[in-house]
Amino acid sequence: MFAKLKRLIERNQLVAFFVIAFAYSWTLQILLAYLAEPALYIPSIYGPTLSALILCLVLGGMRRLLEFLKQSFRWKVNVIWYIVALLGIAFILLLVRIFHGLSFPSISLDPVQLPKPAISIIVGFLWSLRFGPLAEELGWRGFALPRLQKRMNALVSSLVLGVIWWAWHLPGLLLPELKWAVGGIPPFVFLLTILPGSVLATWIYNNTGGSVLLTILFHGAMNYTMGLLGFNSPYFLSMTIAGLWIAAILVTLFFGPKRLSRLE
Repeated sequence: MFAKLKRLIERNQLVAFFVIAFAYSWTLQILLAYLAEPALYIPSIYGPTLSALILCLVLGGMRRLLEFLKQSFRWKVNVIWYIVALLGIAFILLLVRIFHGLSFPSISLDPVQLPKPAISIIVGFLWSLRFGPLAEELGWRGFALPRLQKRMNALVSSLVLGVIWWAWHLPGLLLPELKWAVGGIPPFVFLLTILPGSVLATWIYNNTGGSVLLTILFHGAMNYTMGLLGFNSPYFLSMTIAGLWIAAILVTLFFGPKRLSRLE
C-alpha cells in the first residue's frame, strides 16, 4: 500500500505538495477564524515548508531530507546577493519616496524613523523570519520552483508560482478574522504585489545556485522593510507596486526570461 502511494506521489510531486500545503494551512486558518484563536496563526502558515519536508521524507527518507536542507541553506554565495536580498526592497522604497516627493510635493511624508538602538533592527528582522519566510520558502522556492522550472521557463514558473502563492493566502485575504495578517490589502492588490515579488525571488534563487536561504532573507526583508519604510500617503501602495514591477521587468530584460540568470 505504501509503495503504491509512494509511486503515485513520485509521479505527481507538485500536486502532492500543493494539496498538503493548502489542506494544512487552510484547515487551521478556517479553524482559527471559527474559534477566534490567534495562537493558531503561526502554526497554520507552515503548510508549504511542512509539505516539502514531509514529501522529502516520503520520497527518499532522512537522507533525501538532509540533502534538501543542505542545498536549501546554501550560504556560500557571492556577497552581492546578500546585499540584494537584504537591501534591494529598501532601495526600491527609498526611490519611491524620492519620486513621491517630486510628484506630490504638497503631501508631507512621515519621516523614516528607524528603531533604536540599531541592533534592534537586526533583532526585529530575525524575529520576523519565523512568519512567512521560514514558514513558506522551503516549500515555494525550495520544493515547488525547481520542479516548475523543469516544465517551463523561469519567468512563467515565477508567475504560475506567484498565483498559487497568492491563492494560498486567500483565507487571510477573505476572512474578516484574518485580514490583519496581510494588512487588510484587497485580494487583487495583493496579487499585483506578490507576482513581481515572485519573479525577484526566482531571480535570486537561480543566481545563487538554488539557495533558499537567500530567498528567506529576501522574503523577510520585503515584509519587514515595507512596514519599516512605509509612509502615510494614498499613493504609497500603488507606487510601491509600480516600483516592484519595474524592478521585475528590468531583471527579466537583462537576465532573460528563460533562466532569469546568467549562470549556466
